[in-house]
Amino acid sequence: MYTKALSALTCLLLLALIGGCAKKEEAVSTETAAEPAAAKITPGEMVLIPAGEFTLGSTDKDKSSWPEQKVNLPAFWIDKYEVTNKEFLDFSVN
Repeated sequence: MYTKALSALTCLLLLALIGGCAKKEEAVSTETAAEPAAAKITPGEMVLIPAGEFTLGSTDKDKSSWPEQKVNLPAFWIDKYEVTNKEFLDFSVN
């Protein structure tokens, strides 16, 4: 009886392991990325960077450089000027 219970438990654990390790396919959207929400943005202080392709890395042989590769980025907002830690804290809290 102990052997049957151990065999059943082993089978269940193997099934759970196989099911948990199964690769999940992510849906690929053919639509262009929507503009990000512009919450609490003061006009003139932030600019919208449009979605597009970006070259990440470098062709330099420097050890600190990553190989050059193309990356697709969604649109995002960024400050036109540098932001202090206090300004960011005020933005985050409010």
